Amino acid sequence: MAIVINGSGTVTGLAVGGLPDGTVDAGTLATNSVDSAELIDGAVDDSHMASISGRKNIFINGDFSVNQRGLTTSAVTATNNTYNIDRLANYIVGVGAQVALGSEELIGGTYETPVKYTVSSAASGRLGGLQKVEKWYKGQTVIMSAWVKSNNANARLRIYDGSNEFYSSTHTGGGAWEKLTATGTLATNAGQLYCYLFIVDGSGGSVTLTTNDYIHIAKYQLELGSTATDFEHRSYGEELALCQRYFQLFREGAGYFAGNGVGGNRIDCGLPLAVPLRVSPSFTSNGYLTHRSGNANSSANQITAGEYNAYSNMLKIRCGGHSVSDEVAYTVRISSYDLLVDAEL
Repeated sequence: MAIVINGSGTVTGLAVGGLPDGTVDAGTLATNSVDSAELIDGAVDDSHMASISGRKNIFINGDFSVNQRGLTTSAVTATNNTYNIDRLANYIVGVGAQVALGSEELIGGTYETPVKYTVSSAASGRLGGLQKVEKWYKGQTVIMSAWVKSNNANARLRIYDGSNEFYSSTHTGGGAWEKLTATGTLATNAGQLYCYLFIVDGSGGSVTLTTNDYIHIAKYQLELGSTATDFEHRSYGEELALCQRYFQLFREGAGYFAGNGVGGNRIDCGLPLAVPLRVSPSFTSNGYLTHRSGNANSSANQITAGEYNAYSNMLKIRCGGHSVSDEVAYTVRISSYDLLVDAEL
C-alpha cells in the first residue's frame, strides 16, 4: 500500500508501528499494550514512573540488610536514642525494653528479616524505633509506610517535622502483619524530620505497657507523594555505602595505620574511610596498640578526630594516652576492641 500525505499533512497507508511526526496513537499500538491510562501527553505518568525509576525510598536500610553493629536474634537491652542496627534509632521511654532481629519470614509478599522490640519491665511509656532524616523536603507531601506486627492496638507510625505531626491509623493489636501508612505535607520551615514506628497514644504520649508487649517492624519506607508504593529493595552494596556515611565499624585487628609522634604523648595518623562521613565523628570502644622499632608496644584508649573534610575518605585521628617520641614514625593497630566511628544524626 502506498503512503499518502494529503494537503493537511495527514499520513495514511503507514503500517502498524509507524510513528508519524513522533506521536503514538491507537493505530500504532498492539492490542493490550500501552493504553490511554498510561499516557499523559505522550509520556508515562508519575504513578507508573515510580515503579521503574528507583531510588524512591528516602529511608536508608529500610529492610535491615545492613547490620554493622551485629544485632542478632538474641535479644539485647535497648537504650533510648542509641542504635543496635544501622539507621534505626531506639525510641524507648519509661520502660525497660529489648531489641533483636526476628527470623526471616514472608511479609507483604517478600521474605524479610524484621526488627523486634519487646517490653522487659512493665510501666507507662513508649516503645519502638525511628529514623532521623537528614534532608527534610520542606513544603512537600510525603508518605511513610511500614509493615508492623504488634499485640498492642496503640502501635502506629508518626511523621514529625518540628512543627507538624502526622499519624497512621493504629495496628489492630491482633499479632498479624499489617501495612500502616502516614502522610502529610511538611511545613515550609520544617526542621529535621523524625519518622517513628512505635506504641504510643494518639498524641504521641505514653501508654500502659505490660511485660512482653511488642512491636515488630519490616519494610519501612518514606517517599514523596501521597500514595504508598511497593517497598524498594536496593542492592546491598548501595545500601551499605549509604549507611557508612553515618557509621563505620573497624573490627579488632583491622589493619595498621601509619602515624607520626606529636609531642610526647600522641600519635597522629590517617584512618581510611569507606565513604566520607556526614560530620566529624565520635569514637567508642577504641582499644589499640602502638608499635615502634624494637617491637615495643604501648596501649591507650583515647582517639579523637583531627581535621575533618566532608568530601574526603581519609580522616585524621589523634591517638593519645601514651608516651612517644616527637616526630618519630609509628603505626597504630586496632586491638582488644572494635573501633566504632559514629557520625549519626
